[in-house]
Amino acid sequence: MRTLRAAALALCFCAPAAAAGPRLVPQRLVLRTAAGDVVLGLYEGAPKTAAQVLRLARLGVYDGARFSSVVPGFYAEIGETGQRAAPLSPRQQAAIRPLPAELSSLKHRRGVLSMAHRPGEPGSARTAFSIMLGSWPQGDGRYTVFGEVLEGLDVVDTLAQAPADASHRPLVELQVYKAQVMTAAEAARTYLAPAHLLVVPGGSPAPQPPPAASGPAAAAAAFLTLAALAAYACRARYPRAVGPLLLCGALGGVFSLLVFLGPRAAAHPPLAVGLFLALLGALRLLSSFETPA
Repeated sequence: MRTLRAAALALCFCAPAAAAGPRLVPQRLVLRTAAGDVVLGLYEGAPKTAAQVLRLARLGVYDGARFSSVVPGFYAEIGETGQRAAPLSPRQQAAIRPLPAELSSLKHRRGVLSMAHRPGEPGSARTAFSIMLGSWPQGDGRYTVFGEVLEGLDVVDTLAQAPADASHRPLVELQVYKAQVMTAAEAARTYLAPAHLLVVPGGSPAPQPPPAASGPAAAAAAFLTLAALAAYACRARYPRAVGPLLLCGALGGVFSLLVFLGPRAAAHPPLAVGLFLALLGALRLLSSFETPA
């Protein structure tokens, strides 16, 4: 797996030379976040923005920075570093300078990095930027697109799923614990934490809204109930029909369990094992069933 990841990152490094897309600077920015790790590649076409972001990362300015706004399917924004967990040192503050807009024809699409600035002031960008989780044509040509996510976009999706208020401010702390500048080869060798459940300070999982019952699950539950009732009603007059009806009921029940409990299985290994065994049992029952002559 590590070899495959190294090859993929090497391809990302070499492909721009073949005009397959925007050229990347040699360095990578690895964000160690509350939900896993993300690898960012920065574009040569936005040299001043890329240089400042990398310089600030080396100085530790992004260590402790927070995601200040999240919208699933749209963006996750790392806010101004003045809002980070610990105050900036005088040296760090002195390194932050307003950035001129480096506009291009690049589109705001899923995975790209867009520098934030005050409305109507394209030269006011400093440290805040968004990781796009969807397209945003309104930002094209108005905001600096300066890089893209090379690995860990699912981590950003997880961050964006955090509970938020009406202004899209997260209700739990979403922090960049460490921002590391590496070469492409170093980034390919480093361990990356996969996407995982968010944890609030104190070790408790971040509150998540309970999953709503879906249409397929409700239909399966209704099918299971009707099959069981039909089998009971026909048990005396049509004994040979009871087997198929009970089989249908069992399969419908397993399907209901998978739909209702499947989303929770990733966080509860015993539940995942139970669902897997139930599925194996259903398949075995299906394969051993013979239609009466």
